[in-house]
Order: sequence, then structure tokens, then C-alpha cells
Amino acid sequence: MKRIPPDPNVSNETLVEQLKSYAADAPRHHWSRHWMGIAADRIAKLKELAVHRSP
Repeated sequence: MKRIPPDPNVSNETLVEQLKSYAADAPRHHWSRHWMGIAADRIAKLKELAVHRSP
């Protein structure tokens, strides 16, 4: 899978919502949806930490 560089014009919330919608649209396969949900939660936490870290 090719990495897509982060788009500075897209808000963190939008990214998380996109991830969650991808998870919802994924074929009804429990594990893919499960891992997408975990990824979305992790990204949300990382972004939160990044916000706290920035001056």
C-alpha cells in the first residue's frame, strides 16, 4: 500500500471520520473493521498528544 503524505489542509477530525467511514464501508469482515476502529482511535490519541506538544 502506498503511503499518502498528510494533507495539512485536512483537519484531524476529518481524518478520523474518514477512517471510521472506511471501516464502516469495509466488507462486513469483523477483523478489518476492528483494526480500522483501533487505527482511528490511535490516530485520534496521537493527534491529541501532538496538539498538547505544540507551543
